[in-house]
Amino acid sequence: NGYIIKPFTAQTLEEKLGKVFERLAATA
Repeated sequence: NGYIIKPFTAQTLEEKLGKVFERLAATA
């Protein structure tokens, strides 16, 4: 389970961070 969850979580966090940074850059 850990082997599957780790990459999935990292990918999700990366996608979320990317969207957040895009919004911050657009607002700033």
